Amino acid sequence: LFGTLWLTALIFHYWQPQTLPLDTILAFGLIITLIDALRRPENALAGWMATAVGALYIGMTVGQGVALRLLDNGLWWLLFAFFVTWTNDTTAYFVGVTLGRHKLWPRLSPKKTWEGTVGGWAGAAIMGGLVIWLTPLHAPIWLGVALGGACGGLALLGDVAVSMLKRQVGAKDSGRFLPGHGGFLDRMDSLLFVMPFVYQIVIFWNWVP
Repeated sequence: LFGTLWLTALIFHYWQPQTLPLDTILAFGLIITLIDALRRPENALAGWMATAVGALYIGMTVGQGVALRLLDNGLWWLLFAFFVTWTNDTTAYFVGVTLGRHKLWPRLSPKKTWEGTVGGWAGAAIMGGLVIWLTPLHAPIWLGVALGGACGGLALLGDVAVSMLKRQVGAKDSGRFLPGHGGFLDRMDSLLFVMPFVYQIVIFWNWVP
């Protein structure tokens, strides 16, 4: 409960930063979840760390997705993040099924191959250039290609990170809200790494004279 409230407050900060300062949210969240964890008779520290990491991981990544939407042309940049991520995942799947021979990371994700991974990165890079070219985003096409390829790599890391977390706790799915799809976190794992990256790049690009 406290972890959910904490991650909700983090997301709200990125929507209304002047209302809830980030330092205040971090301080109160850490203290309140620690006090709550101390009530547990066993594994209090492990429980607190799991709650804190989960709240920070989801709250700050989704929150920066909200902040990305609020920028100038934010809707297009958010769609950029979605399109390159979906293209990466789809291309990686089909290339991996047809050409995949060499396993990428058998311990964490036994179905992924190097062929599919590289194909996904190429697809994401091409989609990145297309989105920049076909939308009102004021950026050179080469930036879209480079950013798309980088997002493909981050999408892979986001997917593998959730796979690692599930294996650490012995779970097949991250939740039960989407039967047959592994839960919300399984559907969003790639985007959780991509959206903050796109947000930071757009902020930096607008800052550079």
